[in-house]
Amino acid sequence: MIYYQRFYQISCLAWVASSLLAVAQDVPRRSIHNPQEPWAFRVVLDSRPRVLVAAFDDSLWAAWDTQRCRLFQVWKPGAEGVKLQGAVYNGDHGPQPVSDGVRLHQEPAEAAWHCQDQGKMSPAIVRYRGHRTGGPGELCFSYQVMLADGKTVISIKETPSFMGGSAPTLTRQFSIQGLPQGQQVALQLTGDNSIWRVQGTAGALRDRDNHHELLIRQNGKVTLLGTWKNL
Repeated sequence: MIYYQRFYQISCLAWVASSLLAVAQDVPRRSIHNPQEPWAFRVVLDSRPRVLVAAFDDSLWAAWDTQRCRLFQVWKPGAEGVKLQGAVYNGDHGPQPVSDGVRLHQEPAEAAWHCQDQGKMSPAIVRYRGHRTGGPGELCFSYQVMLADGKTVISIKETPSFMGGSAPTLTRQFSIQGLPQGQQVALQLTGDNSIWRVQGTAGALRDRDNHHELLIRQNGKVTLLGTWKNL
C-alpha cells in the first residue's frame, strides 16, 4: 500500500513538472513551417534586398528593410509564410524568395528617417547597427541617425512584438538616446490613422506633406502600434 502511495505521489509530481515545463516553453502560435530557417532570418524578399523577416504568429509576420532602417511589410502568412526559392534554397536559378499570404501593409523603398535642417525636415543619414534575438518573438534592432550638422548621432533601438486579440497588432517600441534638446527626428509611415496609434511621451503622430509620421521630440521611449483586420 505504501509503495502505491509513493508511486502515485511521484507520478503527480512528474505530471506537474512536465506541465510547468510546457508552460515555460510556450511560444506564439506557429503551425507554419519553414524548416530551413529560424523564426527571424535575413533574406531577399519580394525583390527587396537586406530584409529581415520576423515570423511572430500565424496571424502576422513582418519584414524590415535593414538598408533604410524601416518596416517593409506586414502580412498574414499562408502555408509557408515565405516561399524559399532560388539557387540557395532549391537550386533554381532566377527566382528569389517571395512572401506567401495576404499582404496587410507595405512601405516603399525610400528614406524613412528625417531630421531638422534649417527649420525644415530633410532625409537623414541612417545606419543599421544590427539586431539581436532571444526566444521566439524577442527581437531588437539598433539604428544610428545623424542630424543635419553631420556630427550629432542619435541612437535608436526598435523592439517589435506581436499582440493577439480581435485583430493582429504589431507593437514597435522605440528607445531614443542622444537627441539634443529642441531637435526632432521623424519616421515616415504609410497607412492611414486608423492603423497607427502612439503610446508614450517621447513622440506623437502627425501629418506632413501628405504623409503620416512618428515625430520624436525627446529622449526616452515611445511605442507605435499598428493594427490590421483579422482576416
